[in-house]
Amino acid sequence: MPRIINTAASLFGPRLVRFIGHHHVHEMAEWLSRVVVSYFLAPSSHVDLGDPAAARVFVRRFVLPAFGTPGSSLNSSVTHE
Repeated sequence: MPRIINTAASLFGPRLVRFIGHHHVHEMAEWLSRVVVSYFLAPSSHVDLGDPAAARVFVRRFVLPAFGTPGSSLNSSVTHE
């Protein structure tokens, strides 16, 4: 599974840079890869990501907020313990 996540993250990363910059791109790409793999392995009964309209609603509701805005926690430094 780590190989799939790393491969997907390396594909997502370059596409995310223009939205969030370089600082958090690897973390966001890994997170997004994990979400996609999760929905692939265990499809939701609440959202059909194969339906473009449903996928757009899902992305707007859950994915885009994770990108953050200036001043959000995404753009501040995080200390790992």
